[in-house]
Amino acid sequence: MTVTAVRDGTGAESCGAGTVDINSQELWNLDNVGIARSERSDWDDVLRVGIQKTDAATPDKWIERSASMTRVTGRHPLNAEADSKILLEAGLVTPRALHYVRNHGPVPNIADSSSEEYKNYHLEPQRFTIDDLRSIASSGTNKNGIPRFPVAFGCDGNRRKEINQRRQTRGSNFGPGAVSCSVWGGVFLRDVLSRASLPDEPESFHVWFEGEEKLHNNSTYGTSFPLCYILDPTNDVMLAFEMNGKEPLPPDHGCALRVIMPGMVGGRQVKWLKRVVISDKPSPSWFHWHDNLRERFLFERERPFFIEVNFTNHPQRHFAPVITHPTHDASIDIKTLPGNRRVEFKGYAYSGGGNKVTSVEVSLDGGMNWSGAKSVYVGGPRHGNKWWGWCHWSFSCELWRLLRCSEVVVRAVDAAGNRQPENVEWNLMGMMNNSLYRVQVVLLEEEGQPPYLKFLHPVLPGTKEGGWLKRSLPETETGRGEGQKRPEKTIPRSELDNHSNEASCWIVIAGVVYDVTAFLQRHPGGAGPILMNAGKDATEEFMAIHADDARRMKEQFAIGTLAEEGRPGHIAGMHVCYRPRQPNLTPDGKTVAINPRRWTTLKLVDRVDVSHDTRKFRFSLPDPSSQRLWLPVGQHIELAAHPDPNDMDKLVIRPYTPVSPVTLGEDKVSGTVELLVKIYPNGAMTQILETRVTNKNDLASKEENKVMIRGPTGHIRYQGKGNFNIDQSYLWANRIAMVAGGTGITPMFQLARAILLDPDDCTRVRLVFSNKFRGDVLLYDELNELAEKSKGKFEVFHTLSHETPKSVKDRSTGTITIQMLKERLFEPHADTIAFVCGPPGLVEKAAKPFLEEIGFDEDHLFAF
Repeated sequence: MTVTAVRDGTGAESCGAGTVDINSQELWNLDNVGIARSERSDWDDVLRVGIQKTDAATPDKWIERSASMTRVTGRHPLNAEADSKILLEAGLVTPRALHYVRNHGPVPNIADSSSEEYKNYHLEPQRFTIDDLRSIASSGTNKNGIPRFPVAFGCDGNRRKEINQRRQTRGSNFGPGAVSCSVWGGVFLRDVLSRASLPDEPESFHVWFEGEEKLHNNSTYGTSFPLCYILDPTNDVMLAFEMNGKEPLPPDHGCALRVIMPGMVGGRQVKWLKRVVISDKPSPSWFHWHDNLRERFLFERERPFFIEVNFTNHPQRHFAPVITHPTHDASIDIKTLPGNRRVEFKGYAYSGGGNKVTSVEVSLDGGMNWSGAKSVYVGGPRHGNKWWGWCHWSFSCELWRLLRCSEVVVRAVDAAGNRQPENVEWNLMGMMNNSLYRVQVVLLEEEGQPPYLKFLHPVLPGTKEGGWLKRSLPETETGRGEGQKRPEKTIPRSELDNHSNEASCWIVIAGVVYDVTAFLQRHPGGAGPILMNAGKDATEEFMAIHADDARRMKEQFAIGTLAEEGRPGHIAGMHVCYRPRQPNLTPDGKTVAINPRRWTTLKLVDRVDVSHDTRKFRFSLPDPSSQRLWLPVGQHIELAAHPDPNDMDKLVIRPYTPVSPVTLGEDKVSGTVELLVKIYPNGAMTQILETRVTNKNDLASKEENKVMIRGPTGHIRYQGKGNFNIDQSYLWANRIAMVAGGTGITPMFQLARAILLDPDDCTRVRLVFSNKFRGDVLLYDELNELAEKSKGKFEVFHTLSHETPKSVKDRSTGTITIQMLKERLFEPHADTIAFVCGPPGLVEKAAKPFLEEIGFDEDHLFAF
C-alpha cells in the first residue's frame, strides 16, 4: 500500500491528507486490503460467512452471512451494520462480509447468468446478459477495460437511533455503521444506453431502475434519475457485477447486477436489477416518492396535510464525520500513566455529490476551539474533482487535556462548504442525521481502584443497550401509550402454541398478548414478518422498527396478559415494569438507601442543640448495617414529614444537604444521616422537627419521630478533581469561589470537604460566609479546621452584619459588598466558577448581582 502525502492546510494544528492507491492492490483480494498480515488470523471469525441459525425460519435461509453484523430489524428482512470499530479497522475498503445491508424483503435467488432488460420509451425492449455487459464494458468509453473504483455510500437512516432516542420515527435503529466503501466493477450505464436510440432532448427524460425484489404486495423496489445526469461521463453511473475484485456480487449486495450511483444515498443503488426504462416521467414506484424524505414537522403520514403536500426527496448522500475510536465504554487509567501520553481519536468522514472532505476538525471544549485532524482518502479523484470514496481521519492530544474535557466533538467541511447542524433534527422517517458527533468523557473513581476516564458514544445500534443519549419518549416502560391499561385476562404460555399459524396468529409484545390474525393481510410489510413470530414473543422486533402510530394501533388487537412466568424481563433497552426491582449497590455491596422516585423511612435517633435556633438531627437508615445513604457530592435530599401523625393526607417536603456523611468515601459504616436545621418560628418543617422531640428520652419511644427522604436531587454534581456535571453539562474548574449565608453553608461545606479529602484533587476554594451574629455561624469549628489543614487550598472569610466580631478569625463587620468579594474571592476566569447559597435576600440582592458585576457570567455562576 502506497500513501502519497498531500497538504491541505486546515485547522489550528497541522492537518495532513493522503490517498491510498487502490489500483496498486490485487483486485481479487481487496477484502483484506486494510488488514495487516499479522492481524488477519484475528479477523477470521469477523470475516467468516456461513448459514446463520437466525435465518433458519426465513426465506433467506440459503444465504451465507457474517455473524458479526448487528441486526437492527430483527431476523427478517436483513438490515444490518458492522460495529463502527471493526468497520474502521477493516480498512479503507470495506470487506464484503462487513458492508452494511439494507433489504426491504426476501433476497431474490438469481443466477449469475440472469439477464437485464433495457426498455426505451418508444422502442422494443433489449435484453443483456452479464456476459453482454462485460463485453460492453471492455469495449466502452473506459480505456482500461472494466472500470473499477471505490464508492462509499450509506443508508439515509445511518445514525437514526440517535433520532429515535428523542422520539420514535418510522425507521429502524441504525447506528453509525450503516455506511461502507467498497470497490465496484461493472459497466457504465451510458455505454449500455448508447447501444440504442436516445431521445433528442435527454433533459426531459428519466431513467427508471426496477429490482427483482418481491415485496408484500407483489411490487418491486424502484426509483429513477434524470437521463442527462446518467449520460454525463463525470458522474460515473455504473451497472456493477463485481465487488472488491473479480468475484460476482454477494446475494445481499445485488447479485447478479446492481446500480452504483456514486455520491448518492443507498436508496438509489438499486439491487438485483431487472429492468431499466427510459420515460418522460419519473418512476411511479412508491419508494421513489416516499423514501429519502426529511419530514421534520409531521408526526404521522396519514394526516391529510402529508397526502396533499409533495415533499422533496434527497437523493444525494448527506455529509458527516463519525468518531469510532476510542470505542464506547473504553477507559484509560489516568493515575498510573504520564499526563503527556497522547490519546488517539479516529473515525471516518464522507460527503455526497463527489465533494471532497477538505478538513476534519476536533474540539475538546464544546466547540470554542477546533484542531485539525490528519486524513487519508481511499483512491484519488475521478475526473480531477470527483471524490466518490470516504476518508479515515485521526487526531491525538495529550492525556492531561482530556482531564478538563467533558466531550469530544468532531465536525468536517467539504469542498462545497457544507457543515453539519449542531444538534439532531427529528423527522418522521428518521433520515439524514448528520449532526455533530459527540463522545462524552467521564472521570470516574471507584473504591479501591485508580481514577480513570471513560468514553461514552451516543448510542449502540439495534436493540443493544448503552450510550449517553437516553430515550426520552413519554411512554410507559412497556411501550403502551399513556392511559392504556393492560388487559385483565391472563393467558398461559402453553396457549400460545395453539395460535402460531396464519389461521390463528397471536403474538406477545411486552407481556401483552395480541390476536393479529385479521391484520396479517393489512400489514405494510406483508404477513411473513408477523408469522415468523406467531405464538412467540415479538417485543424486540416490534420495538426496533415501529413508530408511535403503530404502537397505538396495536392496542385494538390486545386480548390478554401473558401469565407471569412467561414475561420477558428486559426488552429493547427499556426497563419493563414487571421486572423484579434490583436495588442499587455500593462498591462494597451495600444497598443504596435513597431513590429519587420513592420515599425511604428514617427514624430520628439523636438531637443536638447547636445554638438557640439551630439543631443537628441524626436519623437512622432502615437497616444501618446493610444500607448506605450514598449521596453524590453537590446533591441534596428531600425530607418529608406529616404535620399530624394521624393525618396521612398532608405532607410537608423541604430540601436539605446532609452534613454527614458528606462524601461517598465517608459513607461506609455509619448507617445514619445528619442534618443541620435552623429553626424558624413559622417554618412548617422545622416546627415539626422542633415540637416532636423535646428531650433525648423521647427519641426511641415515639412513632411520630419517623420522617421520609428521597433523592438525590439537585442540578449540581461534583465528580472529583474539578469536574462538575451541572444541568447535564460538564464543566471543569481549577478554582471555586463561594458565597454563603446561614444554612446555605451546608452544600458549600459538603463540596469543600469532598475536595480536601482527596489528596489528588488540586482544586482551590475560597469562601465568604455571611451571618448576622457570631452565634449564628454554623460549622464554625469544622470550617476553620478544614482551612488550617488544607495547606492553602481552602480559605474562609466570615462577615457579621449585626455584630462586631471579636473571636471570629478572618472576619469583618457589615453586609457583603462588591469590594469584599473582589478582595476575598478569585477573579473571574475560564477555569473559575462561583457558587452561591443562602436566604433569598442574600442570593438575589447581593451575592449574584455582585458576582455578575465583578465579571462572572451565567456559564460560571451557579446557585445551589
